[in-house]
Amino acid sequence: MTIIKSKAILINKENLILRIIIMYARISKKGQITIPKAIRKKLKVDKEGGVLFLVENDEVKIKGIPGGPADRLAGSLGKYAKEYVPLDKIRKRIKGKIADEAAGEALSD
Repeated sequence: MTIIKSKAILINKENLILRIIIMYARISKKGQITIPKAIRKKLKVDKEGGVLFLVENDEVKIKGIPGGPADRLAGSLGKYAKEYVPLDKIRKRIKGKIADEAAGEALSD
């Protein structure tokens, strides 16, 4: 990653200082780029999360979307799964258990 330009600019009467960092990244054959670590940290997506691309005319802005609790849990239950069971088989088992319970209640009346 190459830093092309980094400078602070004074804007407006309010003495607002805006730091502008311009970086260059190559696009892979698959159309991918790596977001530099400093920018990922600034966007708060350093370890997890995503980015939102905002396209305005011929400019693209990136907004960081920090990872939430659901992102941290993704895949965490995999170690407890013994094997893959298709949803239709699970539904049949549940329907069978409900039918058995209903039959048991009917016999006890």
